[in-house]
Amino acid sequence: YRSLLAEDPHNLAALIALGNALYDAGQWKGAIQYYERALQIDPQGTDVLTDMGTCYRNLALPDKAIEIYERVLSLEPAHQNALFNLGIVYGEDKKDYQSAVAYWEHLLHIAPKHSRAGMIKTSLQEYKQALRKQARRKQAP
Repeated sequence: YRSLLAEDPHNLAALIALGNALYDAGQWKGAIQYYERALQIDPQGTDVLTDMGTCYRNLALPDKAIEIYERVLSLEPAHQNALFNLGIVYGEDKKDYQSAVAYWEHLLHIAPKHSRAGMIKTSLQEYKQALRKQARRKQAP
């Protein structure tokens, strides 16, 4: 991919493929660099944006990941991977169970047979239980 990009630095497919290769290798910062270059060519690339958001999450920057996933949803409101990842970041990283529940319930509404539906449903039960506990603590004198 690097040799392709040396000849044609605006080769969108090569930029994405190299970003994906770095992503798969866990080289988050390198992947982001190539995803950003790809997005300069195609700013509407929702899959590229989603992968870039995951890179930021893996760099322990959940707020940046959320910002990017929200950008994906502004372009494609039913983007399943963005909805899934928002549930992960809000639930696991931010412990904002209310937001996680909202995103995942929406995801299951539009994709009831989502490949991770079982895991999502289990996590939804846990998050709703945590929300009930939080509500009881607030009510306790």
